[in-house]
Amino acid sequence: MILPAAFAVLVATGQIPLATETELPSGEKVTLAADQLLYEPSKETLIARGHTVLSSNQVTLRADEVVWDQANQRAQAKGNVMLVAGLLAAVAEEVDIDLRSLEAHVKGGLFLRKRNVTEAQLLAARTPWELKKAGETVLTITGSHIKKVGKDSFQVDDLSFTPCDCDPTEPSWRVEASRADVEMGERAILTWPVIYVYQVPVFAVPWLYLPLSDRRSGFLIPRPNFSSLAGFSLEQPLFLTAGDSYDFTLTPGFYTGGSDPNFGIKGGRLHTEFRYVPNEGTSGRATVGLLYDANRSRNPVIPQLRLTPDGVRGPRLEASWQHLQDLGNGWRDRVDAGFVSDGYFFRDVTTDVLAQQSDYLRSSAVLNHKDLMSYFGVDLVVRQPIWTTTQPFGFDVFGRNGDIQPPRTFGRFPAITWAMPERSIAGPLWGGIKAEYTRLAPVYGLFGDEGPDGLYRLCPTQQPSGTWIEPCADPGQGDGAFEPGEREARDRLDLRPQLSLPLAGRYARLTPYLGYRETVWLGELLGDVSHRGYPIGGVNLATTLVRDFGPKEQGFRHTITPEAEMRYVPYVFGNGVPQARPYDQIDAALPFDPADSHAGIWQAVVQVRQTLERRQGASRQELLRLDLGQDFDLRSGRTGDSFGRFSLRQGPLTLAALGRYDLDRRLPSQISAQLNVDDGKGTGMWLSYDRLLDVGSDPQRAGIDELVGRPLALVGFTIPARQDFVRAEQVSGGIRARFPFGLGLRYSFLSYPLDPHPIWQQNVAVSYGPGCDCWRFEVHATVVTDRSGHGQVFGPFLTPNFGASLTISQFGSFGT
Repeated sequence: MILPAAFAVLVATGQIPLATETELPSGEKVTLAADQLLYEPSKETLIARGHTVLSSNQVTLRADEVVWDQANQRAQAKGNVMLVAGLLAAVAEEVDIDLRSLEAHVKGGLFLRKRNVTEAQLLAARTPWELKKAGETVLTITGSHIKKVGKDSFQVDDLSFTPCDCDPTEPSWRVEASRADVEMGERAILTWPVIYVYQVPVFAVPWLYLPLSDRRSGFLIPRPNFSSLAGFSLEQPLFLTAGDSYDFTLTPGFYTGGSDPNFGIKGGRLHTEFRYVPNEGTSGRATVGLLYDANRSRNPVIPQLRLTPDGVRGPRLEASWQHLQDLGNGWRDRVDAGFVSDGYFFRDVTTDVLAQQSDYLRSSAVLNHKDLMSYFGVDLVVRQPIWTTTQPFGFDVFGRNGDIQPPRTFGRFPAITWAMPERSIAGPLWGGIKAEYTRLAPVYGLFGDEGPDGLYRLCPTQQPSGTWIEPCADPGQGDGAFEPGEREARDRLDLRPQLSLPLAGRYARLTPYLGYRETVWLGELLGDVSHRGYPIGGVNLATTLVRDFGPKEQGFRHTITPEAEMRYVPYVFGNGVPQARPYDQIDAALPFDPADSHAGIWQAVVQVRQTLERRQGASRQELLRLDLGQDFDLRSGRTGDSFGRFSLRQGPLTLAALGRYDLDRRLPSQISAQLNVDDGKGTGMWLSYDRLLDVGSDPQRAGIDELVGRPLALVGFTIPARQDFVRAEQVSGGIRARFPFGLGLRYSFLSYPLDPHPIWQQNVAVSYGPGCDCWRFEVHATVVTDRSGHGQVFGPFLTPNFGASLTISQFGSFGT
C-alpha cells in the first residue's frame, strides 16, 4: 500500500481525518474510519483506535483497534473483532492477517454462516453478541489458523464446526479435526475428525469427506443397527450428484444374521437409489436392492425344513419406481411400482406385524387428462402375490422352489376410462356419463388355473427332496388345463349414464335421478359373451335448519340436516356376471340372487346430521358433529343397520366414534373410536379401537350401486346364530412427550385380542436433544409377544429388537 503524500502532511500537522481511503495489494479500495488515526512514518504503520471500521465493497470489519503494517503487508485487529461479508459473519478476540498469502491466525475466533437475515441487519449489529444472535446460524466454524487458498476455499487447523442453529457460543455438539480443507457451501475434507455431543466423543475416523450443501457428492453418515431378524448391521451410504436434477445414493451394507436362521437375512447387500427432477412438473425415484443371503435355504411351505442339505438362499432382489409427471394441457402420468424376488422378503427384513400381513405387492401406472368438462384415463394394475390366506407362501423368481407354483393373480391389463362429471345440460336438468373398458386377466395365460373350486391352495405336485408335504387336495390346480370353475380372462365394457333434476323449494331440496348401467363381458378363452343391464332410479330429499348464536364475526352456528334417500332397481336384464363370479366392484355392483337372478333392489337410508361450528370472520371451524341414521332393505323387508357418527374437535383434543347395530341379528356390526390429544409441541397421545363382524357391516357389503349392504344369504354366508359370528378387534395407541430439558419419550402398541393366541406388539423409545433440535439421540425397542402355533409364519418374535440412533440436523443419522 502506498499512502498518499498528502496523508503524511496531514499527520505531521495534526490534521488527521476520522476516515481515509486506502488501497490493498489486490487493488481493492477500502475505507478506514475510527475515533483516532495515528501514523508512524518510520515504521510505515497506521494505527486506528476506537470504533474502528474497515470496509470495502464486499467486506466490513469492526474492531477496537486495527494496526496496518505497510512494510510487511500485515494487518492486526484487536478487541471485539466483527466481520461481515454477505451472509458470512465472524467474531474474534484478535486476528492477525498476512495479506500477501491470505493467511490468518485467529484467537477466540468464530465464523458463522447465516440465513433468514439480510446483510444490512448483520451490518447493523454493534456488538459480537448482537451479531451472533442475528438471524439463524446454519454453520459455525472455529479454528486457530486459517489460510485462504481459493475464492471460497480455506485450509483450517484445529477446526471445530457445527452445521445447525445451536447457540453459537456454546453449541451442544460439534465436529473437531486437526486439519480441514473447506469449500464454503460445497464440501469439507477432514483429517482425524471426531464428533462430540457436549464433551462426549461419539464417532471418529481417520479421514472424512462431508458435503456442506444439498447437492454435493460424498459419503453420508454410516448407519449401524441391530434387530432379531438381521443381527448387527452396518450400512455406508455414498451420495453422487449427476447435475442439478439427478442424483444417486449407493448404500452397501453387511448383516451378521439373527438368532433364528429360518428367518431374517445374513450377508452383503447393495441398495441403489436414483432420484430425478428434470423440470418443475416431473419427479421420480427408483430403487434396486440386491442381497446375497447366506442364511440356509428353507422349504417355502415349512420354513423350518431345508430344501437342500447344504444350500444357502443366495441372491434376493427388491425394486421400486415412483414417477409423477405433468405433461401439460391437462395431461398427467403416474407410476407406483414395486417388486420383490420372493414371498418371504418383507417378512425377513421387517419386524412390524402389520407390514408382514401384506397379501400382495400392488403396482400401478396411469395416464390421464382432466379438464372442466371431462376425464380420460388409461391405467394398468399388477398384483404380485406375497402371501396366502392360510399359510406362508415363498414363491421365488429365481426358481428355487421346485414345483411349487405361485397363483396367477388377476390385474387390469389395461383399463380405459372416459367420464363426463354431472353438469347442467338443459336448464335445471343435470347429466353425466362414465364409460370404461377393462381387461381382467392374469399376468400370463388366459385363466387362473386354480382347479375346479376356483381357489388357490399352496400345493406342489411333488415333494421337495427331504421334506414332507401334505398331499394335494386339488389335483386340477396348476395342471395347465382349463376346467369349469377356474377364472377366465375377461374383457369388459361398462356404461353408466345418469340424469338428475335438483329442485330447491322454500323449505327443502328434492333431487330425483335416473340412470342406467350396461355391462358386457367377453371371455377370452371360451369366447362366451354375457351382459347385464338395469335402470337405477332414486330420489333424495333434504332440508337444513340453521341458527346463529353470538356476535356475527365470532359466534357459533348450529345446523340440523334431515335427509332421506331411496333407490330402486326394478329388474336386471341379461344373463348376468359370467359364472356368477364377480372379479371386482363393477362386477359386484348389485347382489346376485341364485333364486332370482333378475331381482333388483329397493333400498332407503334416513339420517339426521347435526353440526356446531365456530365462526371466525369468513371462515368456519367445525367443533361438534352428530349423525344418526337407519338403513332399510325394502325389497326383502329387512331392517338394515342403525348407525351413528360422532366427532369433537376442541383445541388439542380430537374425538371420533362410529357405531353400527344390526337390528336383525341384535348385535353391533361395527364399533370404531379414536382419541387424539396433541399440544402441537411434541407432546400428545392417541388411542384407537375397532371391532367388526367378519361378514362386515352394511356399507362394506354394499355394491357401488347400492345404498344398503346385501343380505348375508346373497354373498355366500349361511346366516348363523347370534353367538356364531366371528368378531375381529384391533386396539392401538401410544403416547409421546417432549420435556423442556430435552428428554423425549415415545410408546406405542398394537393389539389383536384374538383367541387363543393374541397378537401384541409394543414399541418404546427414550430420546434426548437440545431445545434447538440440532441433534437427538434415541434408544428404541420393539417387542412382539409369542404366538404359539404361528412361529413358522412370523419368525422369531421372542427376541426384542433394539436400536439406537443419533440424528444430527443437516449432517445425518447414526443408527436406525
